[in-house]
Amino acid sequence: FQQNQFNNIQSVNLDDCFQYNEKTEFFTGENAMYCNKCNGQFNANYTTKLYYGPEILIIVLNRGKGIEFKVKLEFNEKINLSSYFQMKNYGTIYNLIGVVTHMGESGASGHFIANAKSPIDNEWYTYNDDLVYKVDNFKKQIIDYAMPYILFYQKEK
Repeated sequence: FQQNQFNNIQSVNLDDCFQYNEKTEFFTGENAMYCNKCNGQFNANYTTKLYYGPEILIIVLNRGKGIEFKVKLEFNEKINLSSYFQMKNYGTIYNLIGVVTHMGESGASGHFIANAKSPIDNEWYTYNDDLVYKVDNFKKQIIDYAMPYILFYQKEK
């Protein structure tokens, strides 16, 4: 996302991010590609395509270089990425297993906190420096309130 795209936006969702990732970038004029063989510039297009997803999908939000810390990211515990993967038969449903959140005004200041779903008791826990405690209302504390920086999803079996 470009900085000016967020002047009036209060929130974005993961679909917005994936759709933005698929945009074709055009390299022309001053931004044209350079060829080492012919020592000249040429126009080019660049598009990111996802063929299939990994077992663990790690989404790092480039906050401060696009998604501002003040812009809320809407995300869910379960996501279906079938519309973004070229290879549909490799599994496209993912479940949230971890979130790194940020508290503070910018990436240069503040505090990071980890939240993870325990594979032992299937409950959510917060890891804040040397404090570890169970999250009573995950949806309210993490999904509705938190400013995520990194999301960890596991492919559904």
